[in-house]
Amino acid sequence: MLRHYVEAGAFSAERLIPVVAEIGEALVLKLAFDSGTPPSEATLADIADQAIPLARGLPTP
Repeated sequence: MLRHYVEAGAFSAERLIPVVAEIGEALVLKLAFDSGTPPSEATLADIADQAIPLARGLPTP
């Protein structure tokens, strides 16, 4: 998911550090564990569009 945003030019590859990738994965797993179902496409988009940029100190939409 994050590589897609790098390829699309949303942010540079240098910002894709391991801990940021772990944050996204952790959120996906936590949400799946809590609900018993995988997160929806909309929730995955929210993680990519809101949580990850916020973790990197980038502006969010």
